[in-house]
Amino acid sequence: MYFILKILLILSTFACGKMLAKHKTILGKNKYHYPFVLSTLLVVIIYTLTEGLRYGRGTDYFGYYNYFLKGSNGTAPIFDLFTNFHAFANLPFYYGFLFSSFLLIYLGLKLIHHYRFAAFFILPLFYLETIVQSSNLVRMYVSFSFVFMSLNYLIKKNNLKFILFFLVAFLIHYSCIVLLPFILILNLYKNPIPNRLTIIVLFLLFNFIFTIDLDIINSLLNRFSIFNIYDNYITSTNRWLYGEGILIDEDQKSLYYYIRLNVVPIFTLWYGYPLLEKYKTLKFNIFYYLYFIGLLTLPLALSLPTEIIYRLVLFFITFKFIVLGVVLNDFTINFKTYSIISKLFFFYIVLDIAYTIFKLTFQYSELGIKFVWDII
Repeated sequence: MYFILKILLILSTFACGKMLAKHKTILGKNKYHYPFVLSTLLVVIIYTLTEGLRYGRGTDYFGYYNYFLKGSNGTAPIFDLFTNFHAFANLPFYYGFLFSSFLLIYLGLKLIHHYRFAAFFILPLFYLETIVQSSNLVRMYVSFSFVFMSLNYLIKKNNLKFILFFLVAFLIHYSCIVLLPFILILNLYKNPIPNRLTIIVLFLLFNFIFTIDLDIINSLLNRFSIFNIYDNYITSTNRWLYGEGILIDEDQKSLYYYIRLNVVPIFTLWYGYPLLEKYKTLKFNIFYYLYFIGLLTLPLALSLPTEIIYRLVLFFITFKFIVLGVVLNDFTINFKTYSIISKLFFFYIVLDIAYTIFKLTFQYSELGIKFVWDII
């Protein structure tokens, strides 16, 4: 049953993205056909219910299950306050998951609203970039939701609300603070790297330097008993990028798996660079460079014997949904002006997105195949 709901959820991202993006240009300004609330209502409802009511949806699910039933102490002030109120009010545990899912989709849409002209691409990409990790890392993505909201106000040049919402995010999950210095720097220095060729060279260089076989590291660290506690992290972290925490054999990784690790980022970075100036009023440079920083640090994160660095990298690399969405939208508008090679790359990216959708929809997982009504 869940794969049917996933299909409905994915279709709702495209439908609502289409409604958000539908506009006509009058005197150089976009006049949108549908109000924001009407355009997003369907996807907010379906996403909140589908993800909020999915039982056992991640490896950390039952930890949060206990938090919502019994409260928490020592995680982070605002999250503790929320879980303790939830427990004190004797609310059903799934209310906490529903509220967390609602925050992620709604506050994510508040940020997407600034780029609604490209929402047909951005909204489905938002789903693809967040669905796997948010199913497991509940508190982190509640914090991320408020980071989205803070960036919404940064674009609006409301610095006070930007700071306030980022503070809320920090008091939910301290790790989001890694974003703040980069956001502040990029808000001042719009384009720190002079050309896109340098961007691509740096990306390839960092991938070459830090792409290390985790099995080799694991075998070395296992000689020291203190590192045995990291075994589970070592064997699972590098698979979470494309799965739901279910271990697979290394032999199942195809050539296509490795090609897409490089082609998609190169396409996004190369064609996104010229858009830095075009969308500078929307702070596009911040999302572009945060994604770029995530790409540079991801190989290193996957080479270390702990998932902690990888989780921090997620704060950066997730902004792919905005960068790639804007690139694809601009590409379709100016499709005729691009070379045949560029068009082939474009079609490859579209096929890659279709493949990811198909995989997320129909791939069997032992996690999250039940709903709360199956166990209450």
